Amino acid sequence: MFPQPNTARADDAAGREIDPRDIRAALATDELSLAFQPIVAAGAGALTGFEALLRWHHPTHGAIPPVEVIPVAERSSLILDLGDWVLRRACAQAAGWRTRPGGDGPAPTVWVNISARQLEDERFPERVASALYETGLDGSALCLEVTESSLVNVHTTCALAVMSELRSLGVRLALDDFGTGYSSLSYLRHLPIDCLKLDRSFAGQVTSDASVAPILKGVADMAHALGLALVAEGIETEAQLAVVRDCGIDLLQGFLLGRPSAPEHLERWAGVTDVAPTERVDYPADLAVAHVPRGAAPAVAHLLEREGERLVDEATESVYAGDDRGWFGTAASAGARRRWVTTLSWDCSSGTYEGSLRMTDAFLRQAAMAGAPPLEQHLFLTSVRKAITRELRRAGVVEAQVRSAWQLFTALEHRLLLILPIHRSVDGRVPATGDDAA
Repeated sequence: MFPQPNTARADDAAGREIDPRDIRAALATDELSLAFQPIVAAGAGALTGFEALLRWHHPTHGAIPPVEVIPVAERSSLILDLGDWVLRRACAQAAGWRTRPGGDGPAPTVWVNISARQLEDERFPERVASALYETGLDGSALCLEVTESSLVNVHTTCALAVMSELRSLGVRLALDDFGTGYSSLSYLRHLPIDCLKLDRSFAGQVTSDASVAPILKGVADMAHALGLALVAEGIETEAQLAVVRDCGIDLLQGFLLGRPSAPEHLERWAGVTDVAPTERVDYPADLAVAHVPRGAAPAVAHLLEREGERLVDEATESVYAGDDRGWFGTAASAGARRRWVTTLSWDCSSGTYEGSLRMTDAFLRQAAMAGAPPLEQHLFLTSVRKAITRELRRAGVVEAQVRSAWQLFTALEHRLLLILPIHRSVDGRVPATGDDAA
């Protein structure tokens, strides 16, 4: 709820003093509202979530930007009430995305900014839990953002305890405006966070300052080594978009990709309950499955319909050792795994694979946002491929169909390369024989 300062309004703001009583009155009326700005995957441009941004239309002063409201609210202790209002409204909106007709597929995550004062409130996790319970939103559908600089001014022990409690609810945490504060690598390693959100100044200078792109690549490598997703905001031009994508950034946000909009104006994102805005998803020919022979489809469809869930469960077990279940082995991923298998079965029955591509993209994005590292995702997909092809051989399916199935699941593995720019170990070659082909 804390968007960037608008310098065009600086003169207006200089002569205006916000009265805390007006903020309190606005909380009790319809003067406050939320706008939502899309956050998309860097690879395919597919929708992954929305950031909730506070809007206030004052009856006398007109539109007042949050950059003027938040400091007053923090000084007057109204920030807790204001933060609760934003949190509940955002959760209610996100829950609506997930319960609309046709909303059985993965729905967008909602990102909500929180203040340092909220992190110092020992009851804040309880307030978040209450908002989730009352709106019916799963904790994994909420990402809370806290600025890097604000953490400097809070009691570290208390803040870390609050952050750990929030994560126990399934809520994800992002460090916002990264690169403007004082975070050391050692400090980052001990923060219970899932994501780094780069300060918008990096995107703003990436095409004018040659030193910025190497810095972004280094930050991306560091983030991924720590198991963190990386977001670049402030993308306003095609040139910025092209450079930032090449730097290994995971998620993107900015006016070029979508301006903040009222909830009723979000229909351009395919009703926000679908996997992705179809007009923005581009499936490169070398990573698509159009070349996969259709001969495998009936055999795979029959197998997935009968044994799909069991095979995926067994594949999941083979990825992990001991009690380490990873995201793919948790109850939180069970629904996503079932939807993925069902979509694959339907597509194989009809002989088309576009739904499988989109569902695989959504499945991997959900895994990434839940903290599953790229290697874990790759191992899971590889294990499923081997389980499917092995079972087809056991069922006596002819080798040509088995090899076609191998090609299909290898193509689906390639979707990972569009979600996270990681190692290129999957080269798409079809082995002639051996266990890797199984």
